Amino acid sequence: QKLEKSLEKINLSSVAGQTGIAEEKIREAARLFAGKKPACLVYGIDPGTSPDHESFYRLCAMLPLLLGSIGTEGGGVHVLGAAGNAQGALDFGATAKYAPGLRPATSAAVRKHLSRLWGVEVAGKPGKNWPEIFASIEKGEIRGLVLIGLNPFELGYPRTRVEGALARLDFLLCQDALRTPALEYAHVTLPGATFVEKDGTATNCERRVQPMVRSLESPGDARQDFDLLNSLLGLLHPGLEVPGRGAAFSQAAESMAELQGLQIESLPVEGIQWPVSADGRGMERLLPPEEGKARFKFFPARI
Repeated sequence: QKLEKSLEKINLSSVAGQTGIAEEKIREAARLFAGKKPACLVYGIDPGTSPDHESFYRLCAMLPLLLGSIGTEGGGVHVLGAAGNAQGALDFGATAKYAPGLRPATSAAVRKHLSRLWGVEVAGKPGKNWPEIFASIEKGEIRGLVLIGLNPFELGYPRTRVEGALARLDFLLCQDALRTPALEYAHVTLPGATFVEKDGTATNCERRVQPMVRSLESPGDARQDFDLLNSLLGLLHPGLEVPGRGAAFSQAAESMAELQGLQIESLPVEGIQWPVSADGRGMERLLPPEEGKARFKFFPARI
C-alpha cells in the first residue's frame, strides 16, 4: 500500500520532461508491462552510463513486486551485471561492502566467522570501491594496485583522471588476456587466460551456479585468475593459500547460507539455483508470497 500511494505523487509530465520521452509513450509502456502476467524485468548495468543512485535500482525491484510477479514462473527481476559472472562475484564477496553471502563486512559476527574459517584476523572496516580507490590514489594513500581482467578506462571516469591515477602509482600489476590502455602504465604485466581456458564456476542472473570446465589450454605462460590470486595469498600469508578451486568454493559455500555447504564436485552440468535445500536441491523460483505479502531483499553494491 505504501508503494502504491507513493506512485500517486508521480507527475508524468515532469518525468517526460526529465527523460525526453513523450508522456503518451510512457503510458503506453506502462500499460504494456502491467498488462502481461507475469511480468519479467531485465536490465543491464553499464558503469559508464548507468545511474549511480540506489533509488533507481530499488524501483526496478519494486515494480515486479507491485505487479505480483515475484515468486512466479516467468516473473521476477534479472540484472545483467557489468561483466561476466557479476552475480557470482557479488555472492562470493568481491565487493567492498559485503563479505561472502552478501553479509555486511562490518558485522562483528561475520568477521568472527571468517577469521575462524580463514585462520587470520579479518579487518573491522570494509575495503574500498572504485570511486574510493581513485580518491585514495590521488591522495597518495594507495601506492600499489593489482588489476586482474579489468580495464579501468571502461569504468566511466574521465580518461585524464584514470591516466593521472595510474601514473601516480609506485607499482601496478596487470593480468589480462587483452591488451588494454592500462598496460602502458604497468610495472609488471602477466598474461591471463580467457574464459574458455578456465576452470571454476559462474553464477548467472537467475541465481544458477554453473560449473566452468576448461575447453582449451592456455597459450604460453598465461595463467588463470584463481592461480594468480591463490599464489599471491600464499606469499602474503601462507595460511590463506588453499589446495585448489574445490577448497576455495567450499569456503565460500560455508560462508553463504543459501549454498548449504554445496561442493563444486557435485554441481550438475546444468547448474543449480540457490538457495539450495538441505537435501541438495536448488530452487527454480523464490518462495511465493506468504499471506499475500512478498518479501524482497535489496543489497546495494558498487564496484
